[in-house]
Amino acid sequence: MLSTIRQNTRFVKGNTGFTLIEVLIALVIFAIGILGVAALQSGSIRGNTSARGVTDIALIATDRLEMLRSLPYDDPALSAGVHVLNQATDRVDNNYNGLIDEDVPADETGPITIQYTVTTDWPIERTKTVAVTVTHAGASVRKAVTMQQIIPLII
Repeated sequence: MLSTIRQNTRFVKGNTGFTLIEVLIALVIFAIGILGVAALQSGSIRGNTSARGVTDIALIATDRLEMLRSLPYDDPALSAGVHVLNQATDRVDNNYNGLIDEDVPADETGPITIQYTVTTDWPIERTKTVAVTVTHAGASVRKAVTMQQIIPLII
């Protein structure tokens, strides 16, 4: 019986596990890795939000350019010069509240502004170059998208 106990004791001595220090060090390394992943996730969310904002204003610029392109060549909206659109009548939800051009003009103010420039007979005669710029002036970052189109006089 004594030899059996000695064999079991030797068996237990030969089986070494992790010490408390090793477990704590492993947990610290794991925690540092998780914090790194959390920081990457936060940066990814900020990047996606920024990209969404740029996509939104690019879509607004494209829509406005298509609307201007559909007008007749001699329409007053295509007169030469800089045209700054009023937020209360620009057909855009400037303040992200779900309403486009509210009944009370003072309620339709927000970070999105639209302007376009029409240049006549440039780069060639009987054309109008229209450049639409949509700007989003956020709390910390100002983003702008400009799209340009040449509209010919079709005879």
